[in-house]
Amino acid sequence: MERGQHRRQHLRSGREFICFLNHSERAVLADKRIYVILDNYAAHKKDKVQQWLARHPHWTFHCTRTSCS
Repeated sequence: MERGQHRRQHLRSGREFICFLNHSERAVLADKRIYVILDNYAAHKKDKVQQWLARHPHWTFHCTRTSCS
């Protein structure tokens, strides 16, 4: 993925979201900061997703408000 590129994908679970993150992680250089804009979908709030995020500090999640999406 490149700057400004986006990917729209319907993910039903935290496990699918982690698979998406791992796939995306392999597509970018390790020294790049990655900003992900998320809607109010709950998968990114799962413990395993939060653990994944803690192990990948160059990733930052920005979540929209519930009333905005």
